[in-house]
Amino acid sequence: MSEAGAACLESASDGMRAPQIIEAIVAGGCEVTAEKPEASLNTALKRRAKSHRDVAHVGRGVWKHTSKLTEREMAAQEHKERTLRGMEKARERGTRMGAPTKLDQNVAAELFRKGYSVAQVAKECGVAKSAVYKYFNNEAVRKLHEEGRRRADDNAPRPSFRVVENGQ
Repeated sequence: MSEAGAACLESASDGMRAPQIIEAIVAGGCEVTAEKPEASLNTALKRRAKSHRDVAHVGRGVWKHTSKLTEREMAAQEHKERTLRGMEKARERGTRMGAPTKLDQNVAAELFRKGYSVAQVAKECGVAKSAVYKYFNNEAVRKLHEEGRRRADDNAPRPSFRVVENGQ
């Protein structure tokens, strides 16, 4: 499908979206048998863009043949590729992408052991409940609550005397 799509893009004067490319492929006499032809075409063109570099995704579902790219689009495409290569190298070095997490999982777990609810933990840690659920599902919260109760029972003061009944 990528061969036919690339040929279709090469003959087009401007960029095309997946439905237009599929129509042109069918009009050219090819049969499209994919269950989801648009998704299949987009996947095939993405692979072709990486391997052959003769097609480019120029945004919002629009594909162009690289010979038809304007100077601005080529610069944007090169910038995107450099950025993605840099991000890949950073991941290989172990760098974490994105904003730092606000929720300290150890603090949240300790609060659950003390019997705090999800809403209370979220408020105490300054995050949304959804952020708490991202790290702790209902089962994990239940286990931490039980662990906290067991720990409280283990640390409960024990009487240092023996109870004697009926004068024994």
